[in-house]
Amino acid sequence: MTRTTLRIKATPYRSICISVLALVLVPASRVMSDGRLQAAEANHDEKDLIAILRDDQAGQRDPVRVEKAIRQLGEMRSVAATEDLARLLTFRSVLEMENPDPRVNESGRLVSFLSHYPAAIALFDIGKPALPALARVVETNEGASLETKIAVHTIMNIFREEPLNGPHYLRRLAGRSPSWEAAGRLLKAAETAQALVH
Repeated sequence: MTRTTLRIKATPYRSICISVLALVLVPASRVMSDGRLQAAEANHDEKDLIAILRDDQAGQRDPVRVEKAIRQLGEMRSVAATEDLARLLTFRSVLEMENPDPRVNESGRLVSFLSHYPAAIALFDIGKPALPALARVVETNEGASLETKIAVHTIMNIFREEPLNGPHYLRRLAGRSPSWEAAGRLLKAAETAQALVH
């Protein structure tokens, strides 16, 4: 039997060739495009931020951290965070004096008092995907509550381009509601929303 020995001649390009060969031998499943990697990192960040919102003690222990998480989720347009943001509608800003929201007077529609409540601004940023979570706030709180007031104003600002659609949206939900109490609250909110239409 003849034994053949393969000798690799040392050349300036040897290290480059070996590197390329190593890359070729990496399983395709381990190669991730920059876009996919960024998406994975973003998804991980989103989960971490939502976890901060779900920490019931965080608001008292570190309100600045909570507010920063709220703002980041709004900037990310995080649909997954809408229910958690809606639960924190009355969380009052601790950063507004340092970083006032420049959009408060930009359109003439964003009610100034909403700038005190970062979760409302975040839901406004998320837009129409946030409407179901805001509607549930209306359904589960008294009409005169701060939660409902913030929710209605946020809904109206989401519909700022077509303001009549705000009251219409609330009335349509009331007609579908299986609960008389929830339907009554939605209809009351629709009246409040109608009064905001100029």
